[in-house]
Amino acid sequence: MPQYQAKDESLQFLYVDKEFLTAISTIETGMAILQNNRLGRRNEFPFMTLLANGIERLLKIVQHLAVFHVGGRYLSVAKTHNLDTLRRWMLDNCFTPAYLQEPNMHADREYLANDPVLLEMFAVLSDFADAKGDRYLYMDAIVDPHLSKEKKKPLSVTDRWPDRRWAKLEDIFIKQAGGVLPSEKLDERYRHASRELVRVIERFMRIVGRFFAFRGLGATGTGLSAYIHHFTTMHEDAFGKNAYEI
Repeated sequence: MPQYQAKDESLQFLYVDKEFLTAISTIETGMAILQNNRLGRRNEFPFMTLLANGIERLLKIVQHLAVFHVGGRYLSVAKTHNLDTLRRWMLDNCFTPAYLQEPNMHADREYLANDPVLLEMFAVLSDFADAKGDRYLYMDAIVDPHLSKEKKKPLSVTDRWPDRRWAKLEDIFIKQAGGVLPSEKLDERYRHASRELVRVIERFMRIVGRFFAFRGLGATGTGLSAYIHHFTTMHEDAFGKNAYEI
């Protein structure tokens, strides 16, 4: 290996290390705000911004390390911001036959490929985080109240409000709980929904953590596995019960 390439790779690994820590911290901060989301205290913009940003960073680190593991070089460019595109890339490239020999990996692949709540969450966060996405919807609507330049969007303007789109995710778990509650107890339903959505993120994080721990991303990934170890080793019974801090 030429000396200059070795120096470049050392620098690149330093930045991978920093980016990986940034991604995990950003996701955990997003989950901390999500845990405190209530019917009367809506915080969608902060935690959706953090979750979309952190998950994108994390999936791109996985992508870089997977490519490095196979070819000895990091990607020269990482273009997409779309979480679903990155998720599908991981499904196609990281669940190799050798990796699938490890325990639980078929279940991980099935969850990442087909869990309906995870897929809808990624769709909502992708639409929110896109360069022309709904994180700027309110600001854009100040200039153009009917967003007339975006008539081709599949959802109406009000249906694209981030709080409404996240509320549909909450409704999945609120409806599962069943029954009609008096208004003073509705807040508990929303607390329950937030816990369940945190569970979905934690299970996703465990899947990613296993890539690092079980050499799915090569020796470089394994060397970083301690950063995500608390997710990698998380038991099913612990999902939704962890308190995250800002």
